[in-house]
Amino acid sequence: MSVHEGVAVTGIDVRDGRCVGVRTDVRPDRAPATSCSAVAGHTSVVAGMAGVRVPISTYALQAFVTEPYRPVLRGLVSSMDLYVYVSQTARGELLVGAEVLPYPTYSTRSTFGFLCEAAKRTIQILPFARTARAMRQWTGLCDMTPDSSRSSAPPRSERFWLMAGMGTWGFKGRRSSAGRWPS
Repeated sequence: MSVHEGVAVTGIDVRDGRCVGVRTDVRPDRAPATSCSAVAGHTSVVAGMAGVRVPISTYALQAFVTEPYRPVLRGLVSSMDLYVYVSQTARGELLVGAEVLPYPTYSTRSTFGFLCEAAKRTIQILPFARTARAMRQWTGLCDMTPDSSRSSAPPRSERFWLMAGMGTWGFKGRRSSAGRWPS
């Protein structure tokens, strides 16, 4: 098995309905068993290279961490009304995230508006957080199906695995096997 991190996929080779290789900007690679696309934020692009259409849109999800804070949380605190979640890292940072942007985008630019709004929402559910200072923020890309479940589009390529479409709800996976999605 080969794992290619930090390289751009430039093509998926499909012959007779089977995925037989992956081309990258570094070198082509044969795929004797299977190929797996786990490319967070670019699933529809890579799947399209294999001739697979998926009902996925890409959205930006921002987060930030504060300076280390004394231990106060032993899990995740979230508010579905305020669209914010907070956890504490092993280093003591408060990790704060909120809803995805309301429109599809490939932008990974973090915004001051997000930081202000997410901090305000955090203070509403955890008032002690008003003294915690933001240290850094970032934006990641989420591939999401309309219902935030795995993609169930029938593949057009055998031996092509797809790990995507779960939005912000964690890692799940399904595979294409003999041209069918498992139930």
